[in-house]
Amino acid sequence: MDLSGLFNKNAGTTSIVSIDVAKSLAYCFEENSLKVLSLQKVNKDATRIVSIKLKDIQNTRVQSMLNGEELQNDIVVQTRKNLGLNDETEYIVKSRIVGENSYESYALNYEVLSQGLQDVVSELKYIDKIIPDPFLFEGLYEARVLNANETHCFLFLDNDDAFLALYNKGMFGFTRGFGRYSLTNLCEQYKNNTGANIELKDFLNSLKNEGVNGAFFSVLDDMAFYISDIFNSTASLANAGISKVFIGSSIGEIPGLANLINQKLSIETIDFDFNKKFEAGDLDASCMNTIRYYYAKYILDDSLNFTAFSRPPAFLKRDGGQFLAVVAIACVLGLITPIYELGSALYYFGINHFEESKLQDIKKELSILEPDYKSKKEQVDNQKKQINELEASIATSKKLLDESQDKKFNYRSKAEFLSDISALISDVKVKTTHINFKNNEANIHIISDDDNKITALIEKIDKSSKFRVTTERISVQNTNSALFESNITVGFIK
Repeated sequence: MDLSGLFNKNAGTTSIVSIDVAKSLAYCFEENSLKVLSLQKVNKDATRIVSIKLKDIQNTRVQSMLNGEELQNDIVVQTRKNLGLNDETEYIVKSRIVGENSYESYALNYEVLSQGLQDVVSELKYIDKIIPDPFLFEGLYEARVLNANETHCFLFLDNDDAFLALYNKGMFGFTRGFGRYSLTNLCEQYKNNTGANIELKDFLNSLKNEGVNGAFFSVLDDMAFYISDIFNSTASLANAGISKVFIGSSIGEIPGLANLINQKLSIETIDFDFNKKFEAGDLDASCMNTIRYYYAKYILDDSLNFTAFSRPPAFLKRDGGQFLAVVAIACVLGLITPIYELGSALYYFGINHFEESKLQDIKKELSILEPDYKSKKEQVDNQKKQINELEASIATSKKLLDESQDKKFNYRSKAEFLSDISALISDVKVKTTHINFKNNEANIHIISDDDNKITALIEKIDKSSKFRVTTERISVQNTNSALFESNITVGFIK
């Protein structure tokens, strides 16, 4: 029984906090607003996310046909064996499926994690999500900040780490570190090249302002060549069809670096610019806090979540809490049930009494109305009988009238027809052998010693306003006779 939803204060929270470990600051996102707070002021109900460096993660490929808990145990065993991890050291192992029964497995030393987050955990107690940097960019696609139908590569330079991550159609595909060109190592190379004794902080300020110019060009150009070599020598990158490269750093945009990478790779290269949605002067230039926000909001899959500092289960998710809740509910139900049953009994007794009384009243009314109903029904039946007899009489009269009218009309029409047609036949001097009437038409058989006379008769009839005429043909009666014959059909025009 899951009763956690009854009192879960975190349900439906929209507040997401990205922890910048290096600065010990909390970037609190709510919808389109952002506040930068100290760790002490973080809302205890907000979702908290931290990212970890790629350099702290070890990975290997494992195969397993198991399922469920057995699969996870098998992946852990194979990962420790493949990476040669010390049995006395605790590791957090996570994996993602990359093929049928094939998994990419990642191991993180728990002591390294806890030491790196010691101050944060001491203040906040709980961290909901701990995600390796290269996996964070998936949130940009789910939030539709980037086009999920394209293939992109992300380059990021941190103070003590550097990596690239390939995403194909919004899905993580490949990552590789090049820590030799972290910002700290770039500073060391700069000092070796120039002989300058410069502090990292001053180097970073100068690099952010001057970019790919002067003495900085040499170290950045070396890095660009190295990245180009990785692209050309790694099949996962060379054959990926990358449409854009995004480059960023923990100090923000380095002027001219995107153009330098573009020249080396011949791929459109763009500086990180993912803070547009949030208007605040104190946004971090690296955009990584915004990227962590998008991941925490849109990515629900926790298969690559390395947190070892999860919140304790809500009271009603704990075994003891659920037991006490069930006992309390049972006690309440134990007291409510007798009262409910008594109330139900009284309620239904009252309903039954009311319905019985109502039924008796209806029966009394029926006994009074029944004699009157029978009388009225008898009257209605007699009236129906009279109506039926009257309708039959009317139908008979109508039939006689229709027949009389038909005879009157037809006899008059036929007489008029014979009179008019006889006059036309006499005019053209042809003979008729018979006339047959059908409906409003007469079929007349004509004979003549001249077919032109028959034609003349047809034309006269056709010109009459009283008739319409049709004929199929005029033919010779027989071979031994000079007579012509024709069947013409003459219709009445009313």
